[in-house]
Parts: sequence; structure tokens; C-alpha cells
Amino acid sequence: MSPVSAAAAYRHCWRIASRHYENFTVGSWLLPRRQRRHLAAIYAWARTADDLADEGTATPAERLARLDAWERALDDGLADRRDQAVAYKYIAFISCAFNRLAECEASFERAFAVDPGFSLSDKEIGHPVWGPIYRQLAATRAR
Repeated sequence: MSPVSAAAAYRHCWRIASRHYENFTVGSWLLPRRQRRHLAAIYAWARTADDLADEGTATPAERLARLDAWERALDDGLADRRDQAVAYKYIAFISCAFNRLAECEASFERAFAVDPGFSLSDKEIGHPVWGPIYRQLAATRAR
């Protein structure tokens, strides 16, 4: 991807993130400026996945097919499995932040599935929302 097309992609993601009814824009101010566009890209991906699941008149089977295609697009776009796991980690963080705990857990499970060596830092594990979910999944995998 050329730098120009990457910049355009980040602008598109920012538009998606900032136009939705949740307080993404206000919350993003808590991050250093250099990290905001990256979070916007992850949020835009997760926001789109949520819309595929919840919005419109598609049947449940059509919604699942669209979500499967969206997930494959993430995997296809990130060749390195560790990068895929990191992307799923941030999707888990976003899901937890919006109290979507089942989605948080599913994203951590996907991270483990694509990279069996996936782990969080000690600081991330200590988080009061996603830490317990991660620890439970990691303990289950260790058995």
C-alpha cells in the first residue's frame, strides 16, 4: 500500500469512527495523537463488523456469511499470524470497553487460534475488565 493510499485509508477509518453515535472521538483524545489513527482503524473494522451483525434486514445466515467474509478479509490483509493476533487483541479491548464481554472473549479466542503463543503484557493482564477474561481463557488453554 502506498503512503498516499494508507493516508486515505486512515481518513476513511476516522470518518467511520467519528460519525458513529458512540463517543469514540471524545475517548480517543485520551490517547497520544500519534496513536489515534491506528485505534480509529481498529474501531472502524470492529464497528463495521458490528453493523454487519446488527443492522439492516439480512437473514441470520446472511449476517453470518458477511461476518465470515469480513473476518477472512482481516486475516488476508495481515499475513503474519502474530499481527492477526494483535488485531484480535485490540478488537477484544474495544469490545470489553463497550461491555460486550462475549465479543471480547471471542476475539481473545481468535487471537489464541491464529497465534498459540499469543499473550498480553502484565499491565494488560491487570486490566479490571479484559484481564479476568484473558486469564480465564489462558488458564483453560494451559490445561
